[in-house]
Amino acid sequence: DGDGDGDGDGSCDFVVNGGVIDGVPFGDSGPVTVNPGDYPFEIQNGLYLFTFSLFHNKKEIKESNVVQLKDKKGLWESIYTAVISDPFKSSCSVVAAGGLNDRRKKGGCFAMGTQIKMADGSLKTIALISKGEKVFNPITGKASKITRVIEGPEADRPMWDIGVGSNKVRVTEGHPFQTREGLIAAKELQAGVTKIQVSRSEYKLVTSVIKRPLNKHEMVRNLTLEGGLDASEHMLIADGVVTGDLYLQKKLQNEPTMAGGFFDEILAYFR
Repeated sequence: DGDGDGDGDGSCDFVVNGGVIDGVPFGDSGPVTVNPGDYPFEIQNGLYLFTFSLFHNKKEIKESNVVQLKDKKGLWESIYTAVISDPFKSSCSVVAAGGLNDRRKKGGCFAMGTQIKMADGSLKTIALISKGEKVFNPITGKASKITRVIEGPEADRPMWDIGVGSNKVRVTEGHPFQTREGLIAAKELQAGVTKIQVSRSEYKLVTSVIKRPLNKHEMVRNLTLEGGLDASEHMLIADGVVTGDLYLQKKLQNEPTMAGGFFDEILAYFR
């Protein structure tokens, strides 16, 4: 959360509320000044995504994607995001900000500007989506409630553009897609060969798989949908492409060492 306050000098100040990560309290940050040079990314008209850093004195925090480099004061850095309306005007305000208590460690995620199809048929930028909202699941044809939202940096690996027909979604290399052969990571998809599931009974050919240049400022987000062990309950539409949620990403990460039995499915669900 944050309260924006434009000061007329081309920057926007806001305060990050206190929170707790892995039992370590974070007090109020004090004013965080976001300047025009801090990698602004316009996610839709008038709304810009910014990255900023908060510092703490603990080296490892389990639920935080911590950049393991100390700053000049000997503190450790965690990277966060804020969505700001009209950041270059005195009327700027913080629309959304990454939480302090649900940080991404690993796993497949979406680019912050990804448009998600919601349960009512509208499109919403993932950077603005909150826990408790509902998305449309094209496999079940029903609404699926969001039970978790995570975000964090993807500064050390390139993103991938996955195209299906005229639609294209930008994801991390390990993001899951459901195929006839099972779950496959984005970087393993083959254009003109792999078909991904788009409805209960239909599969469409992947038309392009493009590795993007590395972007050290990249921030990503992912969602967990309410559901059981069946993969069909964890699907959504992102930038017009059907793909999986965070639960399926965790399942995909565990599959190479799993025997595939019911007990393993239970373990994958809770990891």
